[in-house]
Amino acid sequence: MTTIHDIGGLVRTVRWEAGLTQDVLAARAGVSRTTLTRIESGGRNPSLPMLERILAAAGKQVRIELDPLDADVRAAIAARRASDDPPATVEALLTLAALSDETPNLNTPPHRFEGVAAASLLGAPVPVDAVDVALADVPETWRWLTDRLCDLLFQVTPTGWRSWMPIGGVPHRRELARMPHDEAVARFARATELVRMQVLEECTDRRFTLTGPFDGPPARVRLVEPEELVRAVPVETELGTMRAQPLDEIQVADGHTQRVLQVLREELAGCAAPGADAR
Repeated sequence: MTTIHDIGGLVRTVRWEAGLTQDVLAARAGVSRTTLTRIESGGRNPSLPMLERILAAAGKQVRIELDPLDADVRAAIAARRASDDPPATVEALLTLAALSDETPNLNTPPHRFEGVAAASLLGAPVPVDAVDVALADVPETWRWLTDRLCDLLFQVTPTGWRSWMPIGGVPHRRELARMPHDEAVARFARATELVRMQVLEECTDRRFTLTGPFDGPPARVRLVEPEELVRAVPVETELGTMRAQPLDEIQVADGHTQRVLQVLREELAGCAAPGADAR
């Protein structure tokens, strides 16, 4: 049985398979060509009797079967859990790991992954086209970012910019290595202050995109107060522990992802024990 989400696409496919033009199919079905065009383009949803006539004119018939609500979503979730795939696409995990990876002598900044990336980490079978991450606006974050800028690992692109922003005053790693230890520490501290000043000056909405040599999708950063990151779900992956936004806080625009999240929330509510942390 075919699950129909795109009636227009279904009609178009049936017509192509029958080798019919829109004029011929419309005439056979007793509808105008304009009506058929609007149906195929998604501009109009036909009534069931009209859909039956159109499909019959192309040599097909409608057969209706009833499934439990969201059965397709539950099946996709079950298949994901039964597979050996990591809890996010491999490409997205590479981005997650690049952002989470600890650098010697530097603490990973307080953070959590949000949006679709968090949903995927928590078991949602959805594609991850960009990784949303919230970073606390604290000294550790700016030291972490400056360290990666010293190694030319990341580029910062403010909202609305077409390309990454140049950040002045950041020494290359080799330059720091040639300095006496105390001088290098002081130079790095000055660079950290410059990075924070320049980024906050250009990123007035406290958002920017990080790109780099990792093979995953770009990271969309949101700078927040540390208190926003208190609630997070630790998720163990083959690339380490990832901190994800709880399910009840995730908001997405895509309709299918919303359905998946709703099913996951219902499952969590159904099996949550008293006193357990809600995802």
